[in-house]
Amino acid sequence: MQIVARWRAHDLPSKTKVRAVWIAEETGEVAPPDYKVDEATNIATAPEAIGTFTLSRPEDGWAAGKYRVEFYVGNILAETVKLTIAPSSVRTAPTADF
Repeated sequence: MQIVARWRAHDLPSKTKVRAVWIAEETGEVAPPDYKVDEATNIATAPEAIGTFTLSRPEDGWAAGKYRVEFYVGNILAETVKLTIAPSSVRTAPTADF
């Protein structure tokens, strides 16, 4: 399972770097506030470009909390998208009498 962030840009100079920074803003005891989880860069090959960044699910699952993805064009912050990962629902095994 992955989180996918898609981007689209217009009027870019040739070979512009588009970067996504995945940040855990608040995840309780799992990570300190504003912890950088990952970062990736795409190179725009045309003035009108689209791309995708993905963040793979950790082995232990996603930590519930608040996150954000910062999109940079070159070194300039262009957009910030916030998201929340809810705690997984607790599943209990059904009980049966035999």
